[in-house]
Amino acid sequence: MQRTETGHWKSSEVARLLALVESERRYYQDLFAALPVAVAVVSEDQTLAAVNREFRQRFGLVHEDLSRVRVADLLPDPALEGGLAELLAGEHRRASYEIQAGPRQLRVALKKINGWQDAPEAEILMTVEETGEGAPAAMAAAEGTVAWSLDRESGRMACRSANAEHSFGFPAEAWQSLEDWAASRIHPADREMYLSFYRRQDEDWSGSIDYRLIGPDASIRECRDVAAADRESVVVLTLDRTADARASRKARLKARVEASEKMAARLAHVANNLIMIVGGYSAELMDSLAESDARRGDLQEIINASNRLAGLTAQMNPMAAPKGAGAVGFNLARWAQSRGAVLDGPDALIEVDEVALTLLSDAVAQTAEEVRLSVSFSADMGEAEIEFVYPGKSELEAEGLLDPFAGPKIGSDPPYGPMKPLKRLMEAGAEAWVEERAEGVCLVVVLHAELAAGNPSEAQAPSAPSCSVLLVEDEDGLRALMAKALRRAGYEVLEAASAEAALEGLDRRRSAVDLLATDLSLPGVGGGKLAMEVRWLYPDTPVVFMTGSSEDAEAAALLKSDAGVKLLNKPFAVEALVLTVAAALDAPRARGASAGQ
Repeated sequence: MQRTETGHWKSSEVARLLALVESERRYYQDLFAALPVAVAVVSEDQTLAAVNREFRQRFGLVHEDLSRVRVADLLPDPALEGGLAELLAGEHRRASYEIQAGPRQLRVALKKINGWQDAPEAEILMTVEETGEGAPAAMAAAEGTVAWSLDRESGRMACRSANAEHSFGFPAEAWQSLEDWAASRIHPADREMYLSFYRRQDEDWSGSIDYRLIGPDASIRECRDVAAADRESVVVLTLDRTADARASRKARLKARVEASEKMAARLAHVANNLIMIVGGYSAELMDSLAESDARRGDLQEIINASNRLAGLTAQMNPMAAPKGAGAVGFNLARWAQSRGAVLDGPDALIEVDEVALTLLSDAVAQTAEEVRLSVSFSADMGEAEIEFVYPGKSELEAEGLLDPFAGPKIGSDPPYGPMKPLKRLMEAGAEAWVEERAEGVCLVVVLHAELAAGNPSEAQAPSAPSCSVLLVEDEDGLRALMAKALRRAGYEVLEAASAEAALEGLDRRRSAVDLLATDLSLPGVGGGKLAMEVRWLYPDTPVVFMTGSSEDAEAAALLKSDAGVKLLNKPFAVEALVLTVAAALDAPRARGASAGQ
């Protein structure tokens, strides 16, 4: 028996689909409501089925029940009433009437349309436009929209919105001819498409087109034209979609950054463990060979290659904070000057992560053949805007230069690129996107909130051993190497390959350990949650986190709030682990947990 299609749908998938349909429906409802011309849908009995905001205001229908309002009540004209009846009953689909309604001269355009979901009942789409000198200011377009028409024979344009200059920067008289408008105001890459759209030979047509408009200040606006044509003219509503397009670009860049970082983090986690095994055991072998042994040279090459790879993977670690990172108020004009730029706007002292911003600027300069920096500050908005302009690049090319290792080699290997400092700024509240502007395609970073980041500094003070360390690492070879180094330094080491095994070992021990050293990326329960569990059993236990890739929320919270928590970024030499453990145990809060049992 064949299953129905609905059997394959999960409730969550159906909910998402319905939400998508609902959002699409609301979009077109909002578009219909915001049209700057009076529009109504007329039922077969010539009552109003739906009207937009402009129609309600024009005819005072703010609180009226539309099902009781007939067209003849608002526009008492015999020719119009007869024309509606003919369209609803006959084959003709369009009609237009010039009527007089009191002192008002109106042009009423009618178009026959099918009912909802192609129901057999026909409806009429009716637009009402004032044509006399007394046409009210209500004909002006809503904010971010402009209405205009095109004479199909002559190519002459006529702006019908009084607020065109306010919304788009152009006075109404700027709309003169289609050819001139396309040549001066449409983006060169979109001109042919734009002209082809309006030169269609169909007698009656309707449609929409997305394109880029060049503003009077040479800015680039994302626009959409919604147009309907008859034999003589085209009526058009132009909507400024720049804000929507920018929101889409922000979401796309954020998703790209997150996806790239996750992939790099997973690769770094595996690679760093292997690097430490190769490097650590190579160093052990090196120490066992005599100075005159020819094999030392071969081992040194292995160690050099391991160190080189370690340098690459270290750049991938998302938890590694740049040295000196943190939110510190600094002078934006001074920073811009240090980067060879000039601050546009008033001088400002703004709370941002100066280290991450500087690293981003350096990384962008490394990955691009040519890049120009522009810095501006708006006191009214409380925002600093940093633009990195990529001359001659497309949006996709500029976005690609943000990916890990996308730039050219510097020495033997390519740098990681702008991804990490950009992600740090975005996590702390900055907004970023790539878009085309008058000066070219650019990465835009807007710093509009106090940014805070950074980990506690790692002390290097030595400590007398004879303390217990719970060492948790799922990579057997790496755990053995680290345990060997800690035991060599005099520590008692309890080993575990998982958080569950570590907690079981503590339960069997029935006493605290002096320190927990744990990898963050453990199978099952992660290192951050393990530390929380250990701290719940034995408060104030010092913790050393080890990671090559993890973004552990619990660990991040502990690192920010607790001086007794340290972080070691893989790969590291085993001697660094011994020193970090010693420093953590010598801290004032670490009083020797096991000693007090």
